[in-house]
Amino acid sequence: MEPEFQYYSEKKEIVGACKVYVYVAGHNMGLLTHKVYHSPDGFQFGYGGSGPADLALSILFDYFSRMAEEDAEKLAFTYHQQFKSDFIAPAKKVLEINSSQIKEWLEKENEKKNQLKNE
Repeated sequence: MEPEFQYYSEKKEIVGACKVYVYVAGHNMGLLTHKVYHSPDGFQFGYGGSGPADLALSILFDYFSRMAEEDAEKLAFTYHQQFKSDFIAPAKKVLEINSSQIKEWLEKENEKKNQLKNE
């Protein structure tokens, strides 16, 4: 069984990038790697812009990589905009997301996609 892991950040500055830490089984594994696509300036959360989009992309890429998904990058790109809307944009002062939440969210997203295919 895969150990629980989580992504955590606090907003300390109003302007500028935030740091996002990865924890596995409660141990700080360091900073989340920035998968630069939308925002060369870094991560941010609490709204729907480019910094939050890169944060969503980076979290999902890290998640799928840790879950040993074959095409982690493609999966991250597929889901990151909706993930941003559901998790990253609504977060205000603290961002805390764990792997169980992501897994549950992905199951619901896949259910929605399957329902749309069957209509």
